[in-house]
Amino acid sequence: MGGHFGEAGETVIGDNVFIGAHAIVLMGSNIGANSIIGAGSVVSGSWPEGSVIAGNPARLVCSLSEFASKRQERELESAVAYASAYKKRNGCWPSVNQMSNAFAWLYLPHSEETLHKCPGLFTLNGVDPNVLKKEFLRSQPKFDSFQDFLEYCAKNPV
Repeated sequence: MGGHFGEAGETVIGDNVFIGAHAIVLMGSNIGANSIIGAGSVVSGSWPEGSVIAGNPARLVCSLSEFASKRQERELESAVAYASAYKKRNGCWPSVNQMSNAFAWLYLPHSEETLHKCPGLFTLNGVDPNVLKKEFLRSQPKFDSFQDFLEYCAKNPV
């Protein structure tokens, strides 16, 4: 069998799609907007908006809203673990400045004043800082204060 066999197919990647490191999106795939493709995944076919897909071959892991709920729960667990490890190592709870910026959304006031005092919260690679600031201002912290967060840590040790 001789000759040349060509192939072409339109690949469509919607707006606001995160593609993890070393993922491969095969020709002809259609990825809906606001989706996440896990690192190392091999993706083919069509995926609806708001999909979280991963694997080789890629499969649907969950919806974006389910992923967000799981991440919020894990964020709190991680923050408590971080603060608890600090206390165990140093004999006292960390100050707000000694906590990772990753957790500041849990306990800092979501205000213009916080934006001004903590500009480093909004310098994530590949993310528009204006989008983060807007989301920060329209959301609410889980705790009324950093002290409330530390009290929660004391009552819920890891």
